[in-house]
Amino acid sequence: MSWTGWLLFILIVQVIHFLGTWKLYRNAGRKAWEAAVPVYNAGVLMKIINRP
Repeated sequence: MSWTGWLLFILIVQVIHFLGTWKLYRNAGRKAWEAAVPVYNAGVLMKIINRP
């Protein structure tokens, strides 16, 4: 697979992840855009579920 193919694959995975978690973030009192930022969303999710 070429670099373009991998980039497209990663982008699609990120969009699917965002669509699956944005409502969780909203229900937890966070902003929906926080679910779209790749590394930042993991830290926010850990705060939501009260993990280190």
